[in-house]
Amino acid sequence: MALSKNKESAAEQFKRAVTSTMRAMSQDKELTVTYGPDQSGISGDRARLPNPSRDLPIEDIHKIRAQSDSLALRKRHHDDDLHRQFVPQGSEAKAIFDTIEQARVESLGAARMQGVSDNIYRQLDRHCTEMGFDRIYDKADAPIADVLGLLIREKLTGVPSPKSASDMVDLWRKELEQKGGEDFDALIEAASDQDQFAKAT
Repeated sequence: MALSKNKESAAEQFKRAVTSTMRAMSQDKELTVTYGPDQSGISGDRARLPNPSRDLPIEDIHKIRAQSDSLALRKRHHDDDLHRQFVPQGSEAKAIFDTIEQARVESLGAARMQGVSDNIYRQLDRHCTEMGFDRIYDKADAPIADVLGLLIREKLTGVPSPKSASDMVDLWRKELEQKGGEDFDALIEAASDQDQFAKAT
């Protein structure tokens, strides 16, 4: 009697589904997605994601879905060459510029797809908790790049910052909104245009 072939594992099925979703969301049918121990990232037509455990715990599902959504949106809405034309000098200015651009890219997908919004929000909450933002009580201790990124993300999506960072953002909210009201409006209006958004940033 012939032995039946082993069925594809749940982890392999999940990876195949994620790869298909990334190609559709990024609008790049040739996107190559690999899974392994390296940090997630994307370069050209190649993306890498963490390898899920074989038993596919829910934590792995949430983490990989969020990272794959973020990378696919970056592939679709972000141009690295254009970004480099506008990136400012200085480490803090560059960090702010990079963080705000990532907020723009992810917000474009979150505004259109509720599932993507949920995935990215869950990842953002986890990141803020890991960074200890829920334990910051003084403005001087709050990383301004993250504060601005969170505040602008709120304005682009209409969704409040996660509780793990909301108190930190509130330390700066009044001052930043008073000083940058018109600038925030310009960012919102230019969100779908990277060139105009970069200039407004």
